Amino acid sequence: MGIKKIAAIVPCFNRKDKTIRFLNRMERQTYAALDVIVVDAGSTDGTQEAIAAQFPHITVLQVPSNCYWTASTNAGVRFALDAGYDYILTINDDCTVKERYVETLFDIAQRYDVRILGSRIDYLPQPGLIWAIGTAVIWGTRLLKLNTHDVLEQHLGEEFRARDVIYVKAMPGNGVLIHRSVFEEIGLYNEKMLPHYHGDSELVMRAVKHGIESAVTQRAIVYDDSPLPQQQRQAKRDRPQQFWIQDFAETFFSRRSGWYLLPRTYLIWRYCPWPQKIQTLIKGTLGVMVGWLGLRTIRAIQSIGQAHKPELQPRPEAIALSKQTSRH
Repeated sequence: MGIKKIAAIVPCFNRKDKTIRFLNRMERQTYAALDVIVVDAGSTDGTQEAIAAQFPHITVLQVPSNCYWTASTNAGVRFALDAGYDYILTINDDCTVKERYVETLFDIAQRYDVRILGSRIDYLPQPGLIWAIGTAVIWGTRLLKLNTHDVLEQHLGEEFRARDVIYVKAMPGNGVLIHRSVFEEIGLYNEKMLPHYHGDSELVMRAVKHGIESAVTQRAIVYDDSPLPQQQRQAKRDRPQQFWIQDFAETFFSRRSGWYLLPRTYLIWRYCPWPQKIQTLIKGTLGVMVGWLGLRTIRAIQSIGQAHKPELQPRPEAIALSKQTSRH
């Protein structure tokens, strides 16, 4: 049968230091038949030059700068399938992994005969704080909800922690091992309808619909270099407020937004059961926009209130006391 060849597909754009850190980790992997294919969307920070200098054996594909996650990943998948690789590993360049990561992921996929196997994702700044173990599909406002998001490992139940694999209907695309037969049966990622966010989960949802089991393992962990929850909240508070029309447009009509309406509408129409479809379409699109506008209005009123809040003037006796104290 021979050893199975794995191609790791790594989209990147202007994150040279993180990309090089990631490639250093992949160079130490214990799985022998592993190749890394970097897909660069026009980086201008010297990423390609750094890879060529430090990792001349790594394949770098160049795609246009308007290729976001889905199109960039598809470019790498096509290359790997044409080159005869048995498995595709989709993984991000801003993460790190341990030396036996790929070997562990492959062994579990073989042991449980799973053609799509995702990884547990932890926060790199705090290993043990889980970012996700797969994704739940919830037909309502949210649509996709990360499992065990922001949960500490020790707070998982013993029964849950004992399981090698957890079967899911969707998952993030960071650290997913996919057998080539999946792409041959159901096609590549849908870059037209889901150009950046949710393209990873849609492929898994499509596979499940075609009877292909998908699972996530806790034994292979990706450490994602995302800000911790409290840092994200602080950054959100500190972010300068844009004019609301611009903010609204970027939130719901930008291809790079997680709330982009096109992918949300597509997922609902393609996968939501008919009894819930119309209600979910309304809640998941119009309802979300109305909620956003309401929240933005509340924040604007609060901001105006703070700006017009009168400054407290010290009482006359307090001023007199201050003068007496200064004399001494």
